[in-house]
Amino acid sequence: MNRYCILLTLSFFSIHVTSQEVIATQGEVSSNSASILNFTIGEVVTSFGTDGSNDITQGFQQVFFEITKVEDNQIEMDISVFPNPAIDQVTVQLSNYSSGLNYALYDSFGKQLLNSVFNSNEISIQFSNYSTGTYFLVVKAENEKLKTFKIQKSH
Repeated sequence: MNRYCILLTLSFFSIHVTSQEVIATQGEVSSNSASILNFTIGEVVTSFGTDGSNDITQGFQQVFFEITKVEDNQIEMDISVFPNPAIDQVTVQLSNYSSGLNYALYDSFGKQLLNSVFNSNEISIQFSNYSTGTYFLVVKAENEKLKTFKIQKSH
């Protein structure tokens, strides 16, 4: 009878296992014929090793990344971004152009890829050199974000 109580108690505790999670800025999976490497930049370090010239850390890897909020200010200007999804280029049109407006393009990890100034009410941004994925175009006036657009890059 004691065996069954111990077995039932152990199975109850094994059901309630939870995993840890890390919020990181970037990660990747690489592999070759001999091994697979998963890494996360910005992870919590739990152990550290070095041979004097190479450093290796170990921690908890997060496998899920989600942008939870994009803030926009109310503006009195219509801004159009098309086509979306993009293949080769994206066109940005402003309803009324004024000097001092600029834009920045970011990848899904927050890395800035492009930063430039509007010089007319319509510009084109080349997307042919970017990988398939999600990008964010931020329109700013004197370092104040006016509008953020989520752009999907297709093949």
